[in-house]
Amino acid sequence: MFGFYLAPFSMNSLFAGIFILLFLFAFFQLLTGKYVGKAKSILPLELEMKRIAIATKHNQIAGLMALSVFAGIFLIVALLRGLPRAWTIVAIVALGIAEIYAIRNLFKYDEELCERFGFVCPHCHKPLYEPRSFINVNGLCPKCRKSVLPTSQPQGSVVSR
Repeated sequence: MFGFYLAPFSMNSLFAGIFILLFLFAFFQLLTGKYVGKAKSILPLELEMKRIAIATKHNQIAGLMALSVFAGIFLIVALLRGLPRAWTIVAIVALGIAEIYAIRNLFKYDEELCERFGFVCPHCHKPLYEPRSFINVNGLCPKCRKSVLPTSQPQGSVVSR
């Protein structure tokens, strides 16, 4: 009636296509740092720029790690299809161990970047960046929970990116 023949497309391929589009959208946001509904920061410009630089590098590495895990899983499935299932399980466990090791090193690298950029708490001298902390919204150190905002800064100033 409309000239479309949808028999070759099943619901599984439709869901797969939607999933791939959503994954690519999230991956783009992760790599660029431009999130939908991103909260405005209360940090001074100098601290916010350091936080953004560290977060951007962290997100790029985390995105590449996620992409490599998906690629690794697909390669394991494709290359080990004809072999016994035990080899597939061993390969997936090895991939999981490698990913845990990479995540551990990513957190160490975040700490090194904080020290290199001087993004450390003035009170406890620990790194201020944590992937899930809201230091840009509340101004509190994620470790000691003390304010990292200078006392002379007015609370109404907002920095946006």
